[in-house]
Amino acid sequence: MVDFVKALRQGMAAKENADKNQEEIRGILAKASAQFVEAGLPGFAFKVDSVMKLTADSLKKQRAGMLGMTLGDRLEYEHSHYVLKAMIGDHGIELCEWGRSDGGYPIKLKYSGREVTCRDGGGLEVALTELLATAHAGREIAKLLTEAGATMPRLTSASLE
Repeated sequence: MVDFVKALRQGMAAKENADKNQEEIRGILAKASAQFVEAGLPGFAFKVDSVMKLTADSLKKQRAGMLGMTLGDRLEYEHSHYVLKAMIGDHGIELCEWGRSDGGYPIKLKYSGREVTCRDGGGLEVALTELLATAHAGREIAKLLTEAGATMPRLTSASLE
């Protein structure tokens, strides 16, 4: 006989584990953000954000030049993917694509032709430090600082300890 109750218990346990993982991920991003604030970048934060794209129907109408031909015609969007953003106030830049998992882990970070899989919190911390050490991240964060009217403080090892 199929044991549906056992399956539900497994699902509830998986939900608890996923919640724990999501909390850990939020904590890692908050810890990284706090280090930048302590180093002299007030308002700096990391954020995982959803990227939207036009639905297939809206895209067809837009290409055909038929959007707005009827009352109530409007662009419709749907979820495309997630990205990790660096933010200062209302200004933000995309650092990488963030591949989410229903259970929290694994997470896949995609940037500069690389794809890194993080299977736990330690792996995520290592992957984030590797990402931040790239020229790609340096260029993007420099753009963010310019947009936000901020300046990069002199980051020394002492200021990060």
